[in-house]
Amino acid sequence: MCGICGFNWEDKKILKEMTDIISHRGPDQYDYYTDDLVSFGHRRLSIIDLSEKGKQPLCNEDGTIWIVYNGEIYNFQDIKLDLEKKGHFFKSNTDTEVIIHAYEEYGIECVKLFNGMFSFAIWDSLNKKIIFARDRLGVKPLYYYFDKINNKLIFASEIKSILSNPLVKKEINLNAFNQILHYAYIINGETIFKNINELPPGKIMIYDFNNLEIKEYWKIDNNVHYGSENFFAEKLKQLLAESVRKRLVADVPLGASLSGGLDSSSIVAFMSRITEKPIETFTVGFDDESDEFKEAKLVSEFCKTNHHEKIIPLEEITKNLAKILWHMEVPYAKPAVFATYFLSKEINRNKVIIDLSGEGSDEIFGGYNRYGRDKTEKIITSPFVSEEHKKRFFNKSVLTEVGDNLIPANNFLPELEKQEKEEHLNVALNFELRKQLPGVQLTRVDKMSMAHSHEIRVPFLDYEFVEFGMTIPSNLKWKNNNKKYILQKAMEPLLPKEIINRNKVPFHAPLLKYFQEGFIDVADNILSSSSIFKKEFVNQDKIKEQIRSIRNKEITDDKSLRQILFLTNFELFQRIFIERDKIKSTDLEINNFL
Repeated sequence: MCGICGFNWEDKKILKEMTDIISHRGPDQYDYYTDDLVSFGHRRLSIIDLSEKGKQPLCNEDGTIWIVYNGEIYNFQDIKLDLEKKGHFFKSNTDTEVIIHAYEEYGIECVKLFNGMFSFAIWDSLNKKIIFARDRLGVKPLYYYFDKINNKLIFASEIKSILSNPLVKKEINLNAFNQILHYAYIINGETIFKNINELPPGKIMIYDFNNLEIKEYWKIDNNVHYGSENFFAEKLKQLLAESVRKRLVADVPLGASLSGGLDSSSIVAFMSRITEKPIETFTVGFDDESDEFKEAKLVSEFCKTNHHEKIIPLEEITKNLAKILWHMEVPYAKPAVFATYFLSKEINRNKVIIDLSGEGSDEIFGGYNRYGRDKTEKIITSPFVSEEHKKRFFNKSVLTEVGDNLIPANNFLPELEKQEKEEHLNVALNFELRKQLPGVQLTRVDKMSMAHSHEIRVPFLDYEFVEFGMTIPSNLKWKNNNKKYILQKAMEPLLPKEIINRNKVPFHAPLLKYFQEGFIDVADNILSSSSIFKKEFVNQDKIKEQIRSIRNKEITDDKSLRQILFLTNFELFQRIFIERDKIKSTDLEINNFL
């Protein structure tokens, strides 16, 4: 996995600064390409062909096409064979070079050939175009800034790289901020920063030095088929096994995260049947009764893996709070961020570079409680901050900035009204796959893993597997209120029954215990001298009142705790990214913010 960046003019000094700030994404190699019209930078985490031949930016034989690329194309060998038959010559064994030659042969349509996770930029100097692409599900990120008036285009794998460019102002995007309050993520391609956007999944972007055009090359359709349980279970098992097999190709050590839940256990079950050596598996916990060590060990023993366990002291979360936020680049409230950060750190510490994870299964098969129905047969959702709490905590001047394009919190999509009621679940899952998955889960997975120069691969999100998953009827995903029923049925022969029948436990940290063991004092300290109070973003008295209630154990519910976690992170975010300009700083110890 790697980090990419660049812009549409030549400046080697700025390019080096933008590339350096994402060095954690690629500690193995780095290089640059500039000419009169473009500047491309790259940081490489070597995965396939570890030699110097894989260094990027990489070009074709005559130097007319250049690429910076972040990701893995799992079917690159098949594409390479076809291209060789057509007369293309390769000097490396990388998937990067396959993308270049595929573009030479097929133009921008080449992206439809690729099965993998990726974002890339191609400089076509003959046609004077920069071509950008992002994978179908949005596993790998790509951000961009476009000043149409001055015709300046900047792109990068991380927002902080773009912010390090002196042309970019650091300002909060209040419309995006309101989307975070509403959903806990941003749904329309904006970011928390004004004028910085994210290329949506399944899209290509073409810049011809006059205009910026975005086109869709793939979308998720609901093409429900009706067949027997056995058909869907067997086909599901076959496709998942193949998806796992594809993701075992690497020239570096790999393993798997293992929570003991159905999703990660399914991945480990297939890995253990494909590989000859025992798999390295990893579980972290926080010395809490909610830790999943027992369940993970059960799966490890069943699949005969080489298992690693790590308890993370809760004070380590606080010590790393600002550092985690620096990597996330957006205020967050979901404690799963902590678990992923420390899990990736532990995997890296054991010199395992690639981790296979169970992300994406819940969005395909309906693993969350929020998919329950009310009496009106509309999918129930749970806004991050209720309307009541918005008015309580946030000032009206902030809330009036929300756009008109937000989807109401009590309904996933207007399409619900057009669908048969029995398929409402699949309509909701379609929305989750397109919006929530890249907006929350995959952002966390990418940024927390790359913080430790570590790659996570997600077999459930092979696009062919997703396409099949959306043909499965809703009544086989939730049957008799049994979530993910068809996945359970498929995995029955391959896992212990205790794991098959286990209720879903979110990937998390024990938030109430974390608050009670010291974080409430840290939050109180940070928010007491808050710049968000001075800027009149929030109602200081109401927030102090909630902190007192948490301290006195009058409030213990998860949503109220997450609101204070979010506000604390929003304050730290202001200080790091807006006020003190610490985006280039490694001085992110929490004591510097108290």
